[in-house]
Amino acid sequence: MMDQVLWGKICSDQNLKLAWNKVKENKGSPGVDSITLEEFEKNLDDNLNILQKELENGDFKPLPVLRFYLDKEDGTSRPIGIPPVRDRVVQQALHSVLSPIFEEEIDKIRFVIFYCIYDWFG
Repeated sequence: MMDQVLWGKICSDQNLKLAWNKVKENKGSPGVDSITLEEFEKNLDDNLNILQKELENGDFKPLPVLRFYLDKEDGTSRPIGIPPVRDRVVQQALHSVLSPIFEEEIDKIRFVIFYCIYDWFG
């Protein structure tokens, strides 16, 4: 199971509120549940508390993604998926905590690759 300290950061009130603010800032359409950003915000504290409890208890289940196809200029179409607002909040909460960890590791790998290339081809 994931480190409890890390999971606590993901599920924290502060992180979920920051995640909501980012989702709201990005705007977007409702998902399969038809809940808009405005509707989610009307009961924001309750919605974030529910998400927090579901995450802490391991009961969170993402909803299906709303899929539609966007026509392209060349006559083909591109699939688009829109997750529900609640799922976007959870995705953003995960991203906010995990991304800096992985970025640090990626930076180390980039340095090693650069060093090896420089050393080989100097």
